[in-house]
Amino acid sequence: MKKIICAFLAITVLLSLAGCNQSEKGDVTTTTTEAATTTTASNNYQELNPDGPIQYPDGDGENEGGDDGGSDADTDDEAEYCDLYIPYGSATVDGTREAAWSSAAKVKLDTVKTGNITNGVEVYASAMWDNNAIYFLFEISDPVICQTDSKGSYQNDGIYIYIAEDSKVSTSSFSDYTNGIYQFALINPQLELIPRKGVESELKGVQSAYTFTDTGMLIEFCYTPSIVPLASGNTLRLDYQYNDASSEGKRLGGIGWFNTTDTNTKTELWGYVKLLAEGEQAPKN
Repeated sequence: MKKIICAFLAITVLLSLAGCNQSEKGDVTTTTTEAATTTTASNNYQELNPDGPIQYPDGDGENEGGDDGGSDADTDDEAEYCDLYIPYGSATVDGTREAAWSSAAKVKLDTVKTGNITNGVEVYASAMWDNNAIYFLFEISDPVICQTDSKGSYQNDGIYIYIAEDSKVSTSSFSDYTNGIYQFALINPQLELIPRKGVESELKGVQSAYTFTDTGMLIEFCYTPSIVPLASGNTLRLDYQYNDASSEGKRLGGIGWFNTTDTNTKTELWGYVKLLAEGEQAPKN
């Protein structure tokens, strides 16, 4: 049982459907489900901390096939542990890492789930929640960002989020991603797919923003859970994957957080996480 505390060099790119080109550092693209907008803001990217797979603020430390192996999380013990605690906090989804993110643990996507990863690729993920939404931040170092394949495709450089709003609801098939179970593709506003798997009509409050940095990119994303209203003490299933594409637009490999295999259909292979109350701290080891 995986028990972990409940928690890009100098080439930047302007994404296009035609190829992989350079972009000025600090460009931000923001989209929402209500009205798509594009804004420009100064880059607020902070250098990634290389220490450990989970970094709490106090310093403590697609291929849709594959086998059924991976993490051995045991639902019978769910009440006794969490793989990650998500703190209460609000973020402005603008593609920058504002101060509010300092309260959220950073988990490193350090498991090679499939293929081979380019030297220099490093990805950290953070999450927060408030009464309106659950927020995600991805700090990505990748020497070459290429996003030229089809909409939502794993052949693009991009993040997949796997989430089940209720930890007690499980599935082992993409076709059964209903009732608050989703796979989101965060690639760019033209190529993302939200949801890639799951019921779109269930979703609301979706926002995404992208900043290209001198080492890669920074992604912010949020949405409002509707099947299970947000509340402290809620337990969810969660996992992250980064697909690393070549300059030719083909996936070289995938790295993830919790599930160690390239089989992502099963919610039981995702991390068990809990929403903390406002002001509540994650327990120590």
